[in-house]
Amino acid sequence: MRKKRKTLSLNISETNTNNSKPWWRRPLFGKGGIIDYFLSKFRKAKVGEATISFHNREMMNIRLLAKTAQSLDNEQFGNPEFLLLVKLKHLFRQGMNEFKGLSKSMKLLQVAITARESFIMIDQTELRYRSLKQQEVYRCVEEQLKKTLQ
Repeated sequence: MRKKRKTLSLNISETNTNNSKPWWRRPLFGKGGIIDYFLSKFRKAKVGEATISFHNREMMNIRLLAKTAQSLDNEQFGNPEFLLLVKLKHLFRQGMNEFKGLSKSMKLLQVAITARESFIMIDQTELRYRSLKQQEVYRCVEEQLKKTLQ
């Protein structure tokens, strides 16, 4: 019995499908050559537009996440007063413990503080167009209220 010899061959058929010659009989240069085959292995692969777009979008997400992480790592967020403020806001929002039902009142107070300038302007406009007698009555009522409250 005769043993078959195994021959060492490179898969160069990717570049030249018609060429079935063993690697040592292929040309060095040109299409289907050994040098062309090896150079093709070291060239950069082409990347599609969809892959580039996906990469850029994910990099933007990572940058946003990094900025968020840096801001959370800031010293001022470790301040006990800040942590107490965050805890109180959470308790107000959730209506927990002694803060039950105060969320609505807090929102109304915030709206009133925001609208304070408008109320002052309305009061000043109203004051300009009141008669002198009305103004005296208002002052009198104000004085009586101050005396009563003291």
